[in-house]
Amino acid sequence: MDSLFKEDLEIALPAQYEIAGKIHGATLRQLRYKGRRERFMANEFSDKRLRGVFLRSIDDTRKIAVIPRKTNADLGEVEVLRHPAAETVGELRRDDQPGSWVFPLATKPEALSAEEFAPVLGEVRGSWRDAFTFREERLVGDVVTQTGLRKPQIGAIHATLGHWTASSAPATVVMPTGTGKTETMLALLVVAQPERLLVVVPSDALRTQISDKFLSLGVLKDSGCLAADARLPVVAVMDSIPKSPTEVDDIFLRANLIVTTMDAAAQADPAVQIRMAELTSHLFVDEAHHIGARTWREFKGQFTNSLILQFTATPYRTDGRRVDGKFIYVYPLAKAYAEGYFKKIRFEAVYGLNREDADERIIDRVKATLLRDKAAGHDHLVMARCRTIDIAIDVHRLYLQRAGAFNPVVVHSRMSKTTRDDALKRLRSGQSKIVVCVDMLGEGFDLPDLKIAALHDKHKSEAITVQFVGRFTRTRTDLGDATIIANVVAPGMRDSLRALYAEDADWNFILEGLGTRNTKREERRQEVFEGFDEPPTDFPLDSLTPRLSAVVYETSCERWDPSLILDAYPPGTIVDGPSINQAERVAVFVRREEEKLKWTSQRQPVNTAYHLYACHWDDERQLLFITSSNLSDLHTKLAETIAGPSPKRIRGEQIFRVLDGYKRLMLSQLGLSEAVRKPIRYSQFMGSDIAPMLFDDPANRGRMKTNIFGQGYNHRGKSTMGCSIKGKIWSYESVHGFSGWIDWCREVGMKLLDTSITTNGIVRRLVLPTRQQQMPDKHATAVNWPEAVLHSQDDKIDIVIDGKSIPIYDCDIRIAAQAPGSDIVLRVGNDTSFADLVMTIDKAGAHYSGAGNAGVRIGKKTKPLVDWFKEDPPHIYYADGDMLLDFELLKLPDDHVPAFDPDRLIAMDWTGTNIRVESQGASKDPSSIQRRVIEDLLANHSYDVIFDDDGSGETADVVAIKRSGDTLKVDMFHCKYSSEASPSARVADLYAVCGQTQKAIRWRERPDRLLERLKNREDESRQRRGVSRLEKGSVQDLISWLNRWDEFDYQYEMTVVQPGYSKAEALKRREKGQFELLAATQSLLMDTWAIPFTFHCSA
Repeated sequence: MDSLFKEDLEIALPAQYEIAGKIHGATLRQLRYKGRRERFMANEFSDKRLRGVFLRSIDDTRKIAVIPRKTNADLGEVEVLRHPAAETVGELRRDDQPGSWVFPLATKPEALSAEEFAPVLGEVRGSWRDAFTFREERLVGDVVTQTGLRKPQIGAIHATLGHWTASSAPATVVMPTGTGKTETMLALLVVAQPERLLVVVPSDALRTQISDKFLSLGVLKDSGCLAADARLPVVAVMDSIPKSPTEVDDIFLRANLIVTTMDAAAQADPAVQIRMAELTSHLFVDEAHHIGARTWREFKGQFTNSLILQFTATPYRTDGRRVDGKFIYVYPLAKAYAEGYFKKIRFEAVYGLNREDADERIIDRVKATLLRDKAAGHDHLVMARCRTIDIAIDVHRLYLQRAGAFNPVVVHSRMSKTTRDDALKRLRSGQSKIVVCVDMLGEGFDLPDLKIAALHDKHKSEAITVQFVGRFTRTRTDLGDATIIANVVAPGMRDSLRALYAEDADWNFILEGLGTRNTKREERRQEVFEGFDEPPTDFPLDSLTPRLSAVVYETSCERWDPSLILDAYPPGTIVDGPSINQAERVAVFVRREEEKLKWTSQRQPVNTAYHLYACHWDDERQLLFITSSNLSDLHTKLAETIAGPSPKRIRGEQIFRVLDGYKRLMLSQLGLSEAVRKPIRYSQFMGSDIAPMLFDDPANRGRMKTNIFGQGYNHRGKSTMGCSIKGKIWSYESVHGFSGWIDWCREVGMKLLDTSITTNGIVRRLVLPTRQQQMPDKHATAVNWPEAVLHSQDDKIDIVIDGKSIPIYDCDIRIAAQAPGSDIVLRVGNDTSFADLVMTIDKAGAHYSGAGNAGVRIGKKTKPLVDWFKEDPPHIYYADGDMLLDFELLKLPDDHVPAFDPDRLIAMDWTGTNIRVESQGASKDPSSIQRRVIEDLLANHSYDVIFDDDGSGETADVVAIKRSGDTLKVDMFHCKYSSEASPSARVADLYAVCGQTQKAIRWRERPDRLLERLKNREDESRQRRGVSRLEKGSVQDLISWLNRWDEFDYQYEMTVVQPGYSKAEALKRREKGQFELLAATQSLLMDTWAIPFTFHCSA
């Protein structure tokens, strides 16, 4: 067959197996040669009426006769390949099909007994001995100059081998997707040479992919890491669950390694699981973040005598919990990015008004991205992820309508395998550019061109989604950057993407476009992080949440010495740190503390707790602040160790200075102790009505305050603060990492050293809740929804009237009828559907009656409206500034409300305005008060958004918003028509509009709820009336601000617009009731959120 006349030929050869077949549903295979393209010297031959092409490898190790049809002719010991184009070398060159092997044929696994397989498996393992070389890949730019393993792969291998020399405990390796977890497993197989390896994966797709990699040992040979003569392993792939221990023997004893899925392994009979464990020396678990089911944990528990190694791309499971096992190697995302395994990922936000609008916007953005990438030379594919199959089908239909030119396909589990495979074939070939799926294309789907992810729904692990599209294959230089497209307004989507940072702050550098890096708070937080000399290893700084608390010591040292922290505690009890930031004078460490069990006299076991400690020295004020999660520790020894021998703990009356600056402070905890020796030394009071204990109970006069905790308002808005006479200070506020805690400490320190602060003055300014036995004898101006409404999304609450559901954003609650001292009639609903109920108070408390046709639906639960108000009462505002909550009147101190400044009354020219017409309506009535306000705002040209919010459920009649850098300025205008034709000074013209203004402070407490409310009302107005509420700006402005609401600072201003009120008449009469109402409104706005109050009236 050989000839002197040869041609150079490159041909695709199919995989050739030593062993191939099935045992009890499991596929057993051992490769002789993997399928690949190879170069040969080729010549045509003719022998005994058989024509073909003879191939000889360049290194002369392989001889292959390629024939076009079956034959019984004896061709000797050469390999025989059947190929339809083997008549001539030219035909074979033009046909790229791989053909099929005729000789040698693979051995069927059942042809050899388990005992006969033992030496085969032993020979494979023996061939690996000393056959592996730690050869590292080298690059110049993006060009590989030496093949080998990547740095994270080599690091993970060494870490694992080191762990196994000292421990048999389960271990976990964290390597981001694309950094080479699979090759790490392959290398460990040949280096450790396990008796038998079981590999468990989460999906069928990954089972196929990883078993193929183990069959060929991936790139180990081609990269020079594994000797060319090393044998390839016998791999068993369990497609079904063995039915008995005997079947387990038949499969396991014929293989070097077995690959199965988590579901199959966990559902096996216990006897089968036990036998699998007995025959497994090593257990590898791939994508361990998927493990959470109890059945799987029980399965893994069978492998107590096996070495267990878990691989994961993220340390957090899909259920939010941390993957178990000791973390022996964690390769950071930032390092993966720096070393080129990840490229920047562009996040593109879509702001959908509702589900349909969002899907359409995502699809339009997908089309634009595909065209943009194509123009840049990148032929990318799109993976569109949906939450359910039904949603995927609907979304695919939308893609066909709006992006049909890209031939979108859909893949889901209801489809037949043939249909699914055909769809994926079209995707791989490039015929289709878009695939819509329901988590079907997980980590096991290897198609590097999938560089665009369209997230139509929140995914249970966005970290995995982003890693999937962000991985970078060095062998492809044409891939370009990845893009994530998502509707950030979808429920949970924004939080889900932000959760990436909770898992690993390095996403901050990789995922562009989320807009969280450039805020001052984030920059300050990062600045503090970067200043630490040696960050904690087991507890990353960005994952630590310091408690907003401190014990404060006055110091006299020239400098503190945090390096001495170890001397303050017994050896070995500090398990991480101390990490020190010298510039910020902060030290952080974690300490293990053991406590004897209180319910036994035995010394062992003990309770073990890990406590976070942080210290900050304010050198300017000579104050040392120490916080810890150990609430019982006053940290005296620690203070003496790092700040000299004589630090003085601040305590006693001085400690109560921290309550200064709080307005409308209401106590919820109060401790008093006897000033002289008596049998009762200490009393603790809890609840909202404890402030009178300081004043009204004669038995408490002369007793000393020991601890106080309450809630009020300071320059940041609503806030809490507590302190104890021993020197502890605490708050329940959340802060931005250690930078926020440092700033809080410095603010506290300024108060503690301010001798002008008197604690008696603080106590006298408390809000005093007093129990009522009848309705207060004063005029109620407004009522607001229960507190829970503020902390719930609008689309989660409906008011139900006569069986009809009305969204909370289209409902209002107002006072329908009331006279001082009488019951209050509350009206709930909108202009077309409403219900009235009556609130009364007697000695038994507050009661609500009526409204039998009305209820509230929160989530999926519905309850009568009166029951809701009993559990969570509405807030009643009074003209003098007091507030009624259930049967308690929250009474301000008599001297609390400053007089109203008449200069806040701004006289306007109302020519052309009908002062008796408030709303502009759909016709935009030019003579209305509301239209006049809007026209003035439009003429001002300083606002980005002007919104007509008039109607039931309104936040204000007009809302105007302007963005300036990181600040949103929100001006809310509350309009009211005149009760008579001519302006005057009538208190009736003030009650409703002042009450409306007082209610609006809630929108300052949660600006996100304001933006969400405006967005929802715009959507509702467009759908129901076909009219936009936006006088200027777009709904995308609202959504983009909502998306980033907690990154902004806010400046609110409230303006009452009542042309029926005359400034001249008001100054002339100076009626106490009117100015008292205006003063109470102004005081509430300023005390709570420092909101300026202006009143636009007539001259």
